[in-house]
Amino acid sequence: MIATPPSTGSTGTATATSDTPPSGAPGRTPAVVTAGIGKAGALLQAMGLAERNAHATACRIPAVHLMVQLREVRRANAEQLREIVEVHGWPTPGLVGPQAAADAVRILLACDDPGLQICCRNLMRLALDSGELPEILYAYVADTCDVALSIPQTYGTQVNPRTLRPYPIKDREAAERMRADIGLVPLDQQTGSYLSGAAAVPADQSRP
Repeated sequence: MIATPPSTGSTGTATATSDTPPSGAPGRTPAVVTAGIGKAGALLQAMGLAERNAHATACRIPAVHLMVQLREVRRANAEQLREIVEVHGWPTPGLVGPQAAADAVRILLACDDPGLQICCRNLMRLALDSGELPEILYAYVADTCDVALSIPQTYGTQVNPRTLRPYPIKDREAAERMRADIGLVPLDQQTGSYLSGAAAVPADQSRP
């Protein structure tokens, strides 16, 4: 499922070591190269708004052309996020602001590119370890990558839309402790919200 991470005020940025996102299209200079990080932050917010609007419309009005538009928005967002990461590293709250940082995570979760997600997860881990990224932002991406790799997730944030229950979790007791530490509700409460209909799992996705 796609969940919008909360805004945060942490500071800093992460840069790549050995694992870096794949290069963008050859022969094309990303717009964010010359515009700087201020432009990247504004662009991320615009991208996040476009994704939210397209997703809400596609969920409200079941139509093939709206689903096509949603996929195109997500494809374009993924390309632009890749460019931003290549130039500036992972966009942490201290680099682009809390809203843009949350939008970056939402865009990453919505894209259909496991390779990009895994590369960005590695950059986010560097930022988390150095205190530049709130763990709650990392949690959603780490779990999404685990599910994509068919391995048990760590935090239990990713829910199977068919069963409305979390995908397999490595250590449920540890997950409960980590969830409490970063402000996520207990797993049983999360599942209850889905089963009761209080929280909706996006119907347009077969995986998170």
